[in-house]
Amino acid sequence: QIETAHKVFLKVLNYTPKGFRAPHLRMTADTYRILRDLNYDYSSSQPQYKLGIFGKSKFIHEVLELPLSSCPSHPRQIIETYHWFRSEYKIPVQKAGKLLASEFEKLLHETIRLKSFSTVFFDPMDLALMENFDHMFCLLRSYRRKFNLRVVRYIDLVKAIK
Repeated sequence: QIETAHKVFLKVLNYTPKGFRAPHLRMTADTYRILRDLNYDYSSSQPQYKLGIFGKSKFIHEVLELPLSSCPSHPRQIIETYHWFRSEYKIPVQKAGKLLASEFEKLLHETIRLKSFSTVFFDPMDLALMENFDHMFCLLRSYRRKFNLRVVRYIDLVKAIK
C-alpha cells in the first residue's frame, strides 16, 4: 500500500513524499524498511512512550522517527484529537476541548523545560468542534515570544536533527 500510494503521489501530483504517518499508528520493521527503500526521510508514527523517549528522535532502519508526544497527565496516550473527540471514551465536546487545551499547555511547559521538541496531531475535522482551539494558538504565539519557542515543519526539524 505504501509503494502504491508513493507511485500515485509521483504520477498524479508530481510530488515525492519525504515523510510518513502510518494509519492508526501501526508501524513494523518492514514498514521502516519500505520507507527507507523509497527514500523517505522521516516518519511520525510511533508514540513516544512505545520508544521510551521524550522530545528525542530515533533512527529506525535509517528512517528518522519523530515520535508523537504523550499527554503529560496520561503518559500512555498521545496528544491528538481523535482520542478526545471521537474515541470510545465519548467525552462531551466542550469538556474534551478544555482537557485537550490543558494537556497541550502542560506539554508546552515540558517541551520548554527539557529544551526538546514535541509533535502533536490535530485533525482539522475535530478542531472544528473545539470551542477553545484559538486559545491554543494564543498559547503558541505567547510562548514563541516569551520562551523563543519555535513552531516548525517536520522537514525542517529533520534537517536540524541530521
